[in-house]
Amino acid sequence: MSFGYDDKLWRITAVSRSFTNDPSGISVRARYDELASVLAEKYGKGQSTHYQDSQMWKGPTEFVMGIKVGRSNWFTNFGTNMLQVQLVISADDNSTAHWRIILENKPLRANFGAGKKAHEKDAL
Repeated sequence: MSFGYDDKLWRITAVSRSFTNDPSGISVRARYDELASVLAEKYGKGQSTHYQDSQMWKGPTEFVMGIKVGRSNWFTNFGTNMLQVQLVISADDNSTAHWRIILENKPLRANFGAGKKAHEKDAL
Protein backbone atom coordinates (compact mmCIF):
# COMPACT_ATOMS: atom_id res chain seq x y z
CA MET A 1 0.00 0.00 0.00
CA SER A 2 1.20 3.51 -0.80
CA PHE A 3 0.11 6.55 1.14
CA GLY A 4 0.62 10.12 0.02
CA TYR A 5 2.07 12.97 2.01
CA ASP A 6 -1.48 13.66 3.20
CA ASP A 7 -1.77 10.07 4.57
CA LYS A 8 -4.36 9.07 1.93
CA LEU A 9 -4.10 5.65 0.36
CA TRP A 10 -3.56 6.18 -3.36
CA ARG A 11 -2.02 2.89 -4.59
CA ILE A 12 -2.35 -0.80 -3.75
CA THR A 13 -0.08 -3.44 -5.22
CA ALA A 14 -0.81 -7.17 -5.02
CA VAL A 15 1.86 -9.70 -6.04
CA SER A 16 1.25 -13.41 -6.55
CA ARG A 17 3.23 -16.32 -5.31
CA SER A 18 6.12 -17.30 -7.55
CA PHE A 19 5.37 -19.72 -10.36
CA THR A 20 8.58 -21.76 -10.33
CA ASN A 21 10.01 -24.19 -12.88
CA ASP A 22 7.84 -22.69 -15.62
CA PRO A 23 10.19 -21.22 -18.26
CA SER A 24 7.37 -21.28 -20.84
CA GLY A 25 5.15 -19.24 -18.51
CA ILE A 26 2.15 -21.51 -19.04
CA SER A 27 1.01 -21.46 -15.40
CA VAL A 28 1.50 -17.75 -14.78
CA ARG A 29 -0.16 -16.86 -18.10
CA ALA A 30 -3.16 -19.07 -17.30
CA ARG A 31 -3.70 -17.21 -14.02
CA TYR A 32 -3.03 -13.88 -15.75
CA ASP A 33 -5.77 -14.69 -18.29
CA GLU A 34 -8.24 -15.55 -15.49
CA LEU A 35 -7.50 -12.28 -13.71
CA ALA A 36 -7.67 -10.26 -16.94
CA SER A 37 -11.13 -11.67 -17.58
CA VAL A 38 -12.35 -10.69 -14.10
CA LEU A 39 -10.83 -7.21 -14.37
CA ALA A 40 -12.42 -6.72 -17.81
CA GLU A 41 -15.84 -7.60 -16.38
CA LYS A 42 -15.36 -5.02 -13.63
CA TYR A 43 -13.52 -2.20 -15.45
CA GLY A 44 -14.20 -2.80 -19.14
CA LYS A 45 -11.94 -3.99 -21.92
CA GLY A 46 -8.34 -3.17 -21.17
CA GLN A 47 -5.45 -2.15 -23.39
CA SER A 48 -3.12 -5.14 -23.69
CA THR A 49 0.52 -5.29 -24.65
CA HIS A 50 1.45 -8.91 -25.22
CA TYR A 51 4.79 -9.16 -26.93
CA GLN A 52 7.26 -12.02 -26.89
CA ASP A 53 10.74 -11.33 -28.22
CA SER A 54 11.14 -12.50 -31.81
CA GLN A 55 14.94 -12.29 -31.89
CA MET A 56 16.75 -13.83 -28.91
CA TRP A 57 14.18 -15.23 -26.46
CA LYS A 58 11.55 -16.44 -28.94
CA GLY A 59 11.40 -20.15 -28.14
CA PRO A 60 8.38 -21.69 -26.42
CA THR A 61 10.44 -22.37 -23.28
CA GLU A 62 12.03 -18.89 -23.22
CA PHE A 63 8.96 -16.75 -22.43
CA VAL A 64 9.94 -16.04 -18.80
CA MET A 65 13.56 -15.26 -19.75
CA GLY A 66 12.34 -12.73 -22.33
CA ILE A 67 10.29 -11.05 -19.59
CA LYS A 68 13.25 -11.13 -17.18
CA VAL A 69 15.66 -9.42 -19.55
CA GLY A 70 13.07 -6.86 -20.70
CA ARG A 71 12.80 -8.05 -24.30
CA SER A 72 9.23 -9.30 -23.83
CA ASN A 73 6.27 -7.53 -22.24
CA TRP A 74 3.00 -8.93 -20.97
CA PHE A 75 0.57 -6.48 -19.36
CA THR A 76 -2.93 -5.03 -19.59
CA ASN A 77 -4.09 -1.59 -18.43
CA PHE A 78 -7.68 -1.04 -17.32
CA GLY A 79 -9.15 2.27 -16.31
CA THR A 80 -12.13 4.29 -15.21
CA ASN A 81 -12.44 7.99 -14.48
CA MET A 82 -11.21 7.40 -10.94
CA LEU A 83 -9.04 4.28 -11.14
CA GLN A 84 -6.06 2.94 -13.10
CA VAL A 85 -5.47 -0.82 -12.88
CA GLN A 86 -2.50 -2.66 -14.36
CA LEU A 87 -2.05 -6.43 -14.54
CA VAL A 88 1.48 -7.47 -15.46
CA ILE A 89 3.72 -10.55 -15.59
CA SER A 90 7.20 -10.09 -14.12
CA ALA A 91 10.07 -12.55 -13.79
CA ASP A 92 12.52 -13.32 -11.01
CA ASP A 93 14.81 -15.51 -13.12
CA ASN A 94 14.67 -17.55 -16.33
CA SER A 95 12.01 -19.97 -15.06
CA THR A 96 10.23 -18.15 -12.21
CA ALA A 97 7.52 -15.56 -12.79
CA HIS A 98 4.65 -13.90 -10.95
CA TRP A 99 1.74 -11.63 -11.74
CA ARG A 100 1.19 -8.23 -10.18
CA ILE A 101 -1.88 -6.00 -9.98
CA ILE A 102 -1.47 -2.28 -9.31
CA LEU A 103 -4.56 -0.21 -8.48
CA GLU A 104 -4.18 3.58 -8.37
CA ASN A 105 -6.71 6.24 -7.50
CA LYS A 106 -6.13 8.84 -10.23
CA PRO A 107 -7.01 12.02 -8.26
CA LEU A 108 -4.99 10.88 -5.26
CA ARG A 109 -2.06 9.97 -7.53
CA ALA A 110 -2.06 13.58 -8.74
CA ASN A 111 -2.13 14.77 -5.12
CA PHE A 112 0.84 12.50 -4.36
CA GLY A 113 2.79 14.00 -7.26
CA ALA A 114 2.12 17.52 -6.04
CA GLY A 115 3.06 16.57 -2.46
CA LYS A 116 6.26 14.95 -3.63
CA LYS A 117 7.32 18.07 -5.51
CA ALA A 118 6.60 20.26 -2.50
CA HIS A 119 8.56 17.98 -0.15
CA GLU A 120 11.51 17.74 -2.51
CA LYS A 121 11.59 21.52 -2.88
CA ASP A 122 11.55 21.94 0.90
CA ALA A 123 14.33 19.35 1.30
CA LEU A 124 16.65 21.11 -1.10
